[in-house]
Amino acid sequence: MEEVVVVGRETVESGRVRLNKLVHEHDEHINLTLQHDEVKVDRVPVNQYVPDGAELPVSRHEGDTLIIPVLREVVVTRVLVVEEIRVTRQQLSTAHTETVVLRREEVQVERQSSSAPDSSATPAA
Repeated sequence: MEEVVVVGRETVESGRVRLNKLVHEHDEHINLTLQHDEVKVDRVPVNQYVPDGAELPVSRHEGDTLIIPVLREVVVTRVLVVEEIRVTRQQLSTAHTETVVLRREEVQVERQSSSAPDSSATPAA
C-alpha cells in the first residue's frame, strides 16, 4: 500500500456581500460676482473746419473714452469736423446667487452568511 497526495484547488464560497449605493442630493447656494461691459455712445456736434495744412484728426483716447472724429469734405476743399462720436466702456460687477445641486454617494456593505456547508464538520466514516 502506498499513500499519494493529490493537490488541487476548489472554489468554496465563504460568504456573500450585498452592496447598496445611496445618492444624497442637497442644494448649495453659491455667491458669484458677475462682470459685464456696458458701452455708452454720445454724439457731440463739433462743426469746426480743419485748418489748411493741418493733419486730419484721427481716433484718440481720453481716459476711458474713445473719440472717433466724423469728417466731411466741403466744396471749398476744406475739411469740416461734423461731430465726434464718444464711446465709453464701463465694466460693471453685480452680485449673483446661483443654486446648484450637489450629490454625495454613500455605499452600504452588508455581509451575508455563507450558504456552503460548514467545513469544520468531519464526515462520518
